[in-house]
Amino acid sequence: LKTLALEAVPDGFAAVRFHNLFSFAREIHDEAADPAFTLLPDDLVSRHLLRAILRRHFPKEPYLSRAGDYPGPLLAAIHELKAGAVDPDRAIQAIAEEELGLEEAPKLSEILSLYKRFAEELRRRKLHERSDVVRLAAERADRSAAVGRLAHAIYYGFYELDQNQTLLLERVRARVPVTVFIPHRKREGFGYAG
Repeated sequence: LKTLALEAVPDGFAAVRFHNLFSFAREIHDEAADPAFTLLPDDLVSRHLLRAILRRHFPKEPYLSRAGDYPGPLLAAIHELKAGAVDPDRAIQAIAEEELGLEEAPKLSEILSLYKRFAEELRRRKLHERSDVVRLAAERADRSAAVGRLAHAIYYGFYELDQNQTLLLERVRARVPVTVFIPHRKREGFGYAG
C-alpha cells in the first residue's frame, strides 16, 4: 500500500498511518486502558490459568476432565467465543431452553461454563488477553482520539470479520468515512463477499 500510495501521489503524502487490525485496535485500547489491568502479550499465562481452572473446577466433568493437560484447543475455542462476542450466560440459558438443540448440549454447557469461569478469573486478576483488545477498542471507538484524528479509514486484506471486528468497523464508520476493500472472485470460496 505504501508503494501504491507513492505511485499514485508521486509528490508525496503525509499523515498516513498503516496498521494491521490488532495494532489499530491496540492504539484505541491503549488510549483509555485501565492501568490496573495487565495486557498479556501471549497465551502462556492464559494456558496455565485455564489448566488450573480445569483441574480445580472441572475434574469430574465428562468432557473437560480429559483436557486439563492440553488446554490449547480449549483456549482457542474460548478466543473464538470472545471474538464472536458470545455472552456465556445467554448461551447457557439458550442451551437450557433447548434453543441450540440437544445433540451437543452437554459438551457446549461444559465449554460455556469454562468460558464464563475463565472470563471471570481474568477480570478478578485484572488481566486482558490479545483477544480482548479488539472488543475493548470497539467499545471505546466512539470517543477515541485516534479515530477522531482520521480523515478517512481504509479496511483491506481480510477474509472475514468476527463480531468484535465488525463492531469496531461500525463504530469507526460512524465517526469517519470508511472504504472497505473485500476480495472477490467469481469462485465458490468468495461467496461471502457478496
